[in-house]
Order: sequence, then C-alpha cells, then structure tokens
Amino acid sequence: MQASPKEQFDQLFGQLKELYTLFFDSFSKLSASYMLIIGWLITSESARSFLKMHREVAYLFIAILAVLSAVYTILCKRMFRKSAHLVLQLNELNYMDAPLL
Repeated sequence: MQASPKEQFDQLFGQLKELYTLFFDSFSKLSASYMLIIGWLITSESARSFLKMHREVAYLFIAILAVLSAVYTILCKRMFRKSAHLVLQLNELNYMDAPLL
C-alpha cells in the first residue's frame, strides 16, 4: 500500500525542516566555537606568547582549524544537495503549489 500524497508530503517536508534545523544548529555551534577560540587568542597574553614560542603548535592549530572548516564545507554541500533533492521530490509530488513551499 502506497502512502497518500498528504502522507508523502508530510514525510518529505518533515525531512526538509529537520535538515534546515540541523544545518542552522551546527552552524551556530561552529561559529560560537570559532569566536570563542579567536577571542581567547586575542585576549590571552599567555596564549599568544606560548604560540609565538612554539610555532609548530600554532601551525598544528591552524591546520586543525583548516581541516575542520573543510569538513564542514563538505557537509554543507551534502546538506545542500539533500535539500535540493527533497525540494525536487516535493515539487514532483505536486501536492502544494511550489511558491507556497
């Protein structure tokens, strides 16, 4: 037995809402983490002097931030593709006019 168009719409739209919620939640957490780290580095004299004396630690720190940023970018692209696919499925379902979505 196939689900009704309303049930299909509810399922797809629920997935889309969950995806957007997940994206904005992860974005806000990542942004807050980066701002905390940057704020700590700017305001802490001991942190700045430690990183100045131990360049390899500073470069490792920068490399880790770069890798984390790259991974987050990849995840954002995957979320975008999934979102576009869900919107396409919703449009194909033709349950509601596209501008109303």
